[in-house]
Amino acid sequence: MTKQSRIHFIGIGGVGMSGLAHIFLNRGYRISGSDISASERTESLKARGVEIYIGHSAKNLSADTARVVVSTAIKTDNPELAGAHKKNIPVLHRSDLLAELFLDSKCGVAVAGCHGKTTVSSMLATVLKVTDKDPTCVVGGFVDALNGYSSAGHSELFVAESDESDATFLKYFPQYGVITNIDNDHLDHYDSIAAIIKAFEVFASHISQDGALFMCADDALTRNLAVPEKLRTVTYGIDTPADFMAANISYLPYGSRFDLTIAGRDYGRFELSVPGRHNVLNALSVIAFCSEIGMPLSEIQTGFSHFRGAGRRFEKKGECEGVTFIDDYGHHPNEIKATLEAASSLGARRVVVVFQPHRFSRTLFLSHEFGRCFDNCDKLFITDIYPASEKPIPGVTSRVILDNMPVSHRRKVKMVKNVDDVKLHLLNYLEPGDVVFTMGAGSITRVGPEVLASMRARNLNFSPIPVAAV
Repeated sequence: MTKQSRIHFIGIGGVGMSGLAHIFLNRGYRISGSDISASERTESLKARGVEIYIGHSAKNLSADTARVVVSTAIKTDNPELAGAHKKNIPVLHRSDLLAELFLDSKCGVAVAGCHGKTTVSSMLATVLKVTDKDPTCVVGGFVDALNGYSSAGHSELFVAESDESDATFLKYFPQYGVITNIDNDHLDHYDSIAAIIKAFEVFASHISQDGALFMCADDALTRNLAVPEKLRTVTYGIDTPADFMAANISYLPYGSRFDLTIAGRDYGRFELSVPGRHNVLNALSVIAFCSEIGMPLSEIQTGFSHFRGAGRRFEKKGECEGVTFIDDYGHHPNEIKATLEAASSLGARRVVVVFQPHRFSRTLFLSHEFGRCFDNCDKLFITDIYPASEKPIPGVTSRVILDNMPVSHRRKVKMVKNVDDVKLHLLNYLEPGDVVFTMGAGSITRVGPEVLASMRARNLNFSPIPVAAV
């Protein structure tokens, strides 16, 4: 396919799809795409000359379309997909384009793991971008340093978040890989935790023997992976002996400080502007990779000073009436635990959580774990399940989380059926000193800003209208 050929993206407004569209546009390809509604991402592409269609139709496929790209979210009955098949236009999954980028890159790093891969990818992209390494990046969260979800650089460095949820990360053959952790997630795709572990072992086997695998020693499933004997591994951790380690950690309200040791030798104090133990581990993986490619530690610290977090990861949305609102993507019990553990450093009067379960299958398979991951909050609102692309499972509602909670914890729970109804509950419940976390991978992200807007509106001071004397 020549660079004058057209690539058409079905669902171009998606985070991953829009990022790839920008990258291939920068590489000289002609790009078009469609989505069900306009968004900031579609408008950004439209401003660059990309032909954007709102709504799906086979008519959106122009005569010069050489390839059609879809994501897992696109259903088989999509009219554009059907039209592509009818016209014998090659159809690729978005992961196939990522695989091409890895093959084209001499220094590509695939960041994988059940939790933390967006933050590690964002942190690494930030460090490389602000230190003028000119990387190409594809990340699943908004990165301030990129002013978006991707960047199209001109160096040999390529950073990509690699999704294990549907096993598409097994298409990649990178120079380097990162595995942050392995957990019992995505059981709608994998039959068992053993199948998930096997997938990560296959992922590791695809890493170039001239490169390295960076793996978290603190995670038992990760450190016990069966990886190829000739593959060089670099470990990082806090509690388990590793090549890169953090010690003497000070946890701050919105950050942390730690002493770095490499192979047992001290290398000074590092500072982060993101909170929690999990982010110290994330930073260690970035330090390890950047050291591998020859970056001085002082330059890595400069990069960290520009990183304030990935979009929807402990993201502070604002304050009003002494109440702080934070949005977090956590939708797995272990992610929720890590976030609420980090919240303990905020000094909140009360930690209030609004949780929207994500997917019926995850809620069912992990109902016991969900029932025991909210220990570190004072009040919990649970909404209906956000289905994503799933159909309901008979008998599975968000109430299964409450049913699996210790009786002593159920008193702090309020079940709220509709996400919109949560706003009124919060407006009546919140008091100065509270910190509110909206948590989940669905529509819950809009609740914080909407409650903030309502609180600010009720605090507007209106001058009384003078009444004329009678």
